[in-house]
Amino acid sequence: MASPEQARTAVMELASRLAVLDDQTRARIPNRSVSVLLPDLGSAYTCVLQDGLLVAITEVDAAAVPDTQLRLVMTSDQLVDLVGGQLSFAGAWASGKIRVHARLRDILELRKFL
Repeated sequence: MASPEQARTAVMELASRLAVLDDQTRARIPNRSVSVLLPDLGSAYTCVLQDGLLVAITEVDAAAVPDTQLRLVMTSDQLVDLVGGQLSFAGAWASGKIRVHARLRDILELRKFL
């Protein structure tokens, strides 16, 4: 199990990666409310994808996760591996390692950036 600090670092790394994308690529990322639930840590991160950036990143208790338009559920290890490039989003989603609750179009867009 990854530590809470490793999970936080992975979320911040993902935010940093989005920030350096070119304007044209970021413009294709839909604006959505997002949550990443990490049941093994009992925590979650909520944020907003806005103009291709992750903003308003907040760590919350897993029991207090608000409804979001895009909800990802995975272990902390999977989050770290996904952001680190050791885990393919499409493969993990197809095999059920990562659960995604969102519109299909959002899922297809998301796989391009993770």
